Amino acid sequence: MIAKRLITTLTRTVLLVLLSLAGAVGGACAQTSPNSPQTPKSVVPQPVIVVVDLQAVVLQTKAGQGIRQQHDKYLQGYETELQATRKELSDEEAELTKQKNIMAMPEWQKRAQAFDVRLSAFNQKFNKVNQAVEKSYIASMNDLGKFITQVTSETATEMDANLVLPKTQVILHDPRMEITKKVIERMDEKYPIIVFPTPDLQSVEPQGKGFDAKAQQDKSGKK
Repeated sequence: MIAKRLITTLTRTVLLVLLSLAGAVGGACAQTSPNSPQTPKSVVPQPVIVVVDLQAVVLQTKAGQGIRQQHDKYLQGYETELQATRKELSDEEAELTKQKNIMAMPEWQKRAQAFDVRLSAFNQKFNKVNQAVEKSYIASMNDLGKFITQVTSETATEMDANLVLPKTQVILHDPRMEITKKVIERMDEKYPIIVFPTPDLQSVEPQGKGFDAKAQQDKSGKK
């Protein structure tokens, strides 16, 4: 389950960063380069276009790879911690289900309520872990996005470009127009590491859903 959440988080966050970058890069660079000849304000400048593969920059830079490694490290660490508890709760729930028709209802309900408390606590911790790690991941990815925008703008300006297009929006282009490699190299040189904030489980308050003893009792009574 954590693995599925990891893939979902990565995909959703990278897409959000790419979408924001597409707008930010275009806004930062869709202007006349200071090295270009000055034109009257009433005249639209001749476009000088470059193309950047933002997804490649996010995935291939040292900073981007480091963020994902830290993300995986935290989730794997928490998964190891939670795995044993998950197995115990699963076994206990199966045993309760078996006993509900053979055990005296007051005793069964007492045990089910105690189990409900433990399961709710586990679910809350599980949700907190995922939300806290995702919060740190998004924060570091936002920082990465700011640096990519800055470096892309610098690279485009040096090439006298006044318009940067994300590669995903371009069908065909001359390879000489692409600046992806230069952006990655400069990112690795200027920003090889981006801090991944330590996940704070106290900063999130998800609600967990436990084993509902009353619902089980009502269900049993209807049979």
